[in-house]
Amino acid sequence: MTTSGSIEPLRYPEPWPETSLGEEKWKQVPLVGRYVSVFVAEARLSSVEGDLERQFNLRDPSPVDYWHDDLRRQIAEGIIDACVEAIGWTHSHFVPDDNLGVMISIRTGDLCELDAIFRIEKLLGRRHSKEEWLHLVELTLGEVVELFANELLTIEEAVMIDRPLRDQLAQELRQLVTGKLSNDDFDDSYYDAYRQSSDPAVREVAQFGWSLYSSDVLWPYSLKGWHKVSEATRQRAAHAVLFLRTDLKYVYREQKRSLADMGVCMFESMGCLLGLALFVMAWLVFASDLELAAIFACVGAIALVVSRLMAQVRHADDQSFQVEANKIGDLQVWPFVSKQQLADTPGSGFVTCALRTQP
Repeated sequence: MTTSGSIEPLRYPEPWPETSLGEEKWKQVPLVGRYVSVFVAEARLSSVEGDLERQFNLRDPSPVDYWHDDLRRQIAEGIIDACVEAIGWTHSHFVPDDNLGVMISIRTGDLCELDAIFRIEKLLGRRHSKEEWLHLVELTLGEVVELFANELLTIEEAVMIDRPLRDQLAQELRQLVTGKLSNDDFDDSYYDAYRQSSDPAVREVAQFGWSLYSSDVLWPYSLKGWHKVSEATRQRAAHAVLFLRTDLKYVYREQKRSLADMGVCMFESMGCLLGLALFVMAWLVFASDLELAAIFACVGAIALVVSRLMAQVRHADDQSFQVEANKIGDLQVWPFVSKQQLADTPGSGFVTCALRTQP
């Protein structure tokens, strides 16, 4: 958050104008006294309101960005828009040092402050108690934005960490890599739960586990014997299992899988098989029908070329993703972001011992 420089912040005068003796006397007059006292009070407060309005209108109405990140900028803009619409300010150039109570006219408004409060609570998605608002109106706009930002970040982090699914995935990934869980069993959990999780760590680690086997075979199998994973893959799985046992936030960008990506993968795998199958068919019919054999061979060659091109597209996309990910953290310790973060996690020294593959 940047400072507002030489702009004088909006604040109520101190000491606040006290109720005049005339107001108190009028309140004691039967029938009309009550209404006259309200009129006198409004006249007393209107001078304060007028001074604040004149001070505000002297500001340059051009917007200025005082906020250092998108979240705080969005909160500030939402609060300012709510105050402008509810109170009727002539422009929206509020500075971080402005008092929130002035912005919603808590002392001089004609119940307009209730409209402003309603709009702000709708923006945040939660209601605040009377005691909370009595505290908030004493703060500056910058202090309120910081408070709301911290609240939203705390809620977001709590929602993003799916503890039950993290624990389940940690166990099933360990069983998958050690050959105790079949590809079909992991598939069921992946499509039924992990892929729809609100926790990006669950989605990405589950995608990693899903990529270790093939779902296109006719029978289930486990990752042992011929299908045993490499030492590097087992080490990567060990890091993932350990990460899932923590409450750390997953900070790498997710590698989105669109329909186009799925099409690329399908053409890469199926194109190669189709090309080889067509070449076999061309060889089988070569002696009896040369023209048909030539057609099979040409189509097979096209399928192999397309498969190769799709492989290059996927490889380029993977390379681009890895370059971007390496700017965020160390991919050697993924999903941790650094060796220090891994070392600071309890169990990092012996977690790989629990991932010995079954013979």
